Parts: sequence; C-alpha cells; structure tokens
Amino acid sequence: MELKGAQVIERSTTMPIPGEFKPFPVELLPQPIQRYVADGAKALVCDPAFIAIPMLSILASTVGNSRCIKLKESWTEPSILWTAVIGESGSMKTPAINYAMSTLKKMQDKAFRDYDEKMQDYITCKKEYAKEIRFLKKSDQVPDEPKEPVSKRYYCNDATIQAVAVILKNSPQGILQYRDELAGWFGSFNEFKNGKGSDQAGWLEMYQGGTLLVDRKTGTPPTIRVHNASVSICGGIQPDILRRSLCREYFENGIAARFLLAMPPRTEKRWTFDDLDSELVIKVEAVFSGLASMQMDDDGLGGSKAKLLPLTPATEDLWIAFYKDHAAEQVKLSGDLAAAWSKLEATVARIALIIHCVRVAAEDPSLTSPDYIDDESIIAGKHIVDWFKYEIKRVYSILKEGEIEQEKRQLIEFVRSKKGRISVRNLQRLNAKYKDSTLVAEAGLQELVDIGWGEWEYKKPGPTGGAPTKVFVIKNDDGFDNTPCNDA
Repeated sequence: MELKGAQVIERSTTMPIPGEFKPFPVELLPQPIQRYVADGAKALVCDPAFIAIPMLSILASTVGNSRCIKLKESWTEPSILWTAVIGESGSMKTPAINYAMSTLKKMQDKAFRDYDEKMQDYITCKKEYAKEIRFLKKSDQVPDEPKEPVSKRYYCNDATIQAVAVILKNSPQGILQYRDELAGWFGSFNEFKNGKGSDQAGWLEMYQGGTLLVDRKTGTPPTIRVHNASVSICGGIQPDILRRSLCREYFENGIAARFLLAMPPRTEKRWTFDDLDSELVIKVEAVFSGLASMQMDDDGLGGSKAKLLPLTPATEDLWIAFYKDHAAEQVKLSGDLAAAWSKLEATVARIALIIHCVRVAAEDPSLTSPDYIDDESIIAGKHIVDWFKYEIKRVYSILKEGEIEQEKRQLIEFVRSKKGRISVRNLQRLNAKYKDSTLVAEAGLQELVDIGWGEWEYKKPGPTGGAPTKVFVIKNDDGFDNTPCNDA
C-alpha cells in the first residue's frame, strides 16, 4: 500500500482491461443519411451505432446489382454487406433497426399496392383472353396471352434459401434479408434437411453475388438458377443467444468472418421531445428512390449486369497504400481474426461503393464523377472498416468469455458509464444486481482491484470528522475522464 497525499492506493498485478466501446464514426456517412442517423439516435435515445450499422446493409441492398466497384480487371466487389447488432433485450436494437428500415418498408408497401392493382388488371385481361380464344377460328391469329405481374421486392423476412431464390429470380437487382432476431437465420440452415447438410454454401454464394442453384422436390422449375444472387443481411441478436448461435462451425466455414459485428452500449431510457424533421425524411426517401432507380447495364445476352465503377487515377494510389497497410496487419494475425481481416479488405471497397452511390443519389457537389470512385468515398470506407476492426476484436473476446469473466466485464462497463469511478454505496443505489448487499457490492469492486482493473481511492475526513470516503476508480483506462463527479 502506498500513501499519496490525500489518497491511499492499493497495488495489484495488472491484467488488460476489456476494450471500451468507441463511438461509430457517423460523421463519415454522407448527407442526408448522416443527419438521419444522428437525429434518430437522439429521438430514440440510443447509441447511433444501433441505427448506422443496419443502415449500411439497407443501403447496400438498395444499390444491389446495379453497381460494382472495379479495383482492377480481375477484381470487382458488389454492393453486399452482412451486419449484426448485438444488444440485450431493451437496448433499443429493434426500434433502431425499424427506424433504419422505415424508408425501405415504405417502398415495399408501395410496390405491393402497385402489384395488387396490376393483378386486378391481369385477372380482367385473363378472362377477356379466355373468351376471345374460345371463338377464334383456325385461320385467326392467336393474340398474346396476358403476362402475370410480379411484385418488386426490396427485402424479405423468410430465411429459407428456397424462398429467397424464388424472390431473387424476379428481383435481379437483389434484396435485403431483414431479421429482427438473427438467431432464426442461423437456425434455419438445417431446418428442412433433418440435419443432413445445410444451405450455408448457398448463402456464401449470395455474399459474393455469385450464381445460386437451388434444387427442390416440388415446384416448377425443379431447379432455380439465379445469376448475380445479391443478398445483404441485417438484424439484431442478444449476446447470450449469439454465443449459442454462432457456433464453431460458422467460424470454420467463413459465415462468421463475413459478418460486421458490433455491440453498442445500452443507454438509460429517458423521455425526449426530439423527433424527426419531415424535410429530412423527404430527403432520405429521395436518396433511396435514386438508389433503387439506378439502371443496370445490358450484358449483351438479353440480360443485365452491374455497371462497373473504377477508381480515379489518384484514388488508385490511396487504395494501394491501404492495401499494403492492411496486408501488414493481417499477416500478424491468426485464427478467427485472420479470417475476419481477409474479408475486411474487400469490405473497404464495398462500403466505399455504397458511400459513393449515396453521394450520387444525394447530388453531392463535392463528387468527382458519378462514374468513378473518388478519394472521399475510399477514405470513408477505410475509416469505417477501421472502426469495425476494433469492434470485431472486442466482440470476439466477449464471445469467448466464461461466466465469471462476463460478470467482471459487465461491472467494469457499468463503472465506465459512471465516468470511471463509483462508491460501494452508489453501486448499490444505481445497479439492481448489487442493491441487496453491501458485502456483495464491495466484493465485486474488490475483485476488479485484485486483477488490476482499478484501485481504491480514500479521501481523508473533512473538518467535521467521520470515516474516510472509499471510491473505486478505473486504472489506466485510456480516454476516460477520472475527475470526481457527484455519482462517485
């Protein structure tokens, strides 16, 4: 024990403190999406990452197969992202995802209404066609049979690969797989196979925008073949459920490495009059409309293909510098992180493509050209992926925790939320887990001291006397303000 003026500090063997959540770089998102995320977080009273992360997948799916980024002749990347937001029940992940989905849902509702109208016209025309055919003579020219309409699809909730394949067949631009709870998606792989085989290979093909082949026992045709099967994914999941769902198999087959994972902090609920600005909503809807209306190129075979967007000559040098730095990082990694890093390389290009397309749809005056990816988009993609690198490391370490490690981390995160310092009394008052026992509360903080995550600070009694004040303070936690506050 060492005396320092008014403080007595107990020393212990130091262990690394679990990583602190870093704010998502909302400022890198183009307008009006940036403001939509920031204002939505204020209105919902949640961390902006709860909105920003699914928003990336939603934007990616809306661009879909209309555009690809071209890094060189043999390397292009599609507009496809898989994201998962991790949060406890009540952390606002579902309202936040619904907020991010709002415009796409409006677009889908309109598409369904248009389909219903076309279907009524089709039924009428079909009846008239049947009457006309009945009275035709052999010499009469047979009229064209009315073509049954199909509904434009922007997203689906059904995780079965057969259902997705049917939708993709009629939605060449691609779709979003939106799951409020991603546990259902992970659990669907063997749903119709009695545990024999899985649909994982098909989903891996859709992450790459490749060719999807689905054989089915019933239905016509028996085999569904989809070129450029583009499916982005977004959803939420609770930490404990993720531990059970994201089993070792998904790390080994590459499913886990393809997900951009984040676990934003839970925010205490409070009432606010903050709400959305109607003009902002109109601007965001215009951006989505612009993305959805981007035309694909003709493939010369009666079909369509993505328009390729190369880098500007100056941006090529920026990409090469990033590629070199990323390769130097990856070579030092092994196991699950090395696998994740191998996908994050391409994720920079994918996010840059999405940023670029939003800037085009928003008519960003700083855009170099709608047909070339410029520095601003690549820089945004790089820094957003840098954020995901840190967060994926943090989440992977959390997923490997045992029960005791989890309890310690949750307590240190709670102390962080109180500016890095707290007394035993206030821990009891502010955290329901410790409210019934002073001994349990003090023991929990003492365990953090014993492993080197914090230290006790004793303040001498004032002029009127009394017992010394004992406060737990997080030790060596970079970026944290340890100045005294009323909550201590």
